[in-house]
Amino acid sequence: MLDERIILRKFQKQKEYLVKLKVYENIDYDTFLNDQMIQFAIERLLQLTIQVALDVNRYLFKSLLIKQPEENAESFIKLAQLKILDEDLALRLKESGKMRNLLVHLYEIIEPPFVHLAIKVKKL
Repeated sequence: MLDERIILRKFQKQKEYLVKLKVYENIDYDTFLNDQMIQFAIERLLQLTIQVALDVNRYLFKSLLIKQPEENAESFIKLAQLKILDEDLALRLKESGKMRNLLVHLYEIIEPPFVHLAIKVKKL
């Protein structure tokens, strides 16, 4: 059974992460590059922001008794196919799912320009 309060609570937490991330949206590249603590903060906030969306997706699939895609990033596409998400938005969110996987699993090879660019990308 779908409990909207769970989804709203998760999105409230996501909003908190986005407010914290917004502090860094105008950070210049040199400042970003020279401050590893800022890099870590941004990476973690990006990861948490994206994770909330993925958690909501999983919750929706489970509550609606829909088989989840194998890949997290594909969950956005599946929601678009089910007419729960707009298709264009789903494609952009799919990229965020890929970003989360990089932050979580390939953190040793992430290049700072990639992360810096992620906070400069057009808002959803």
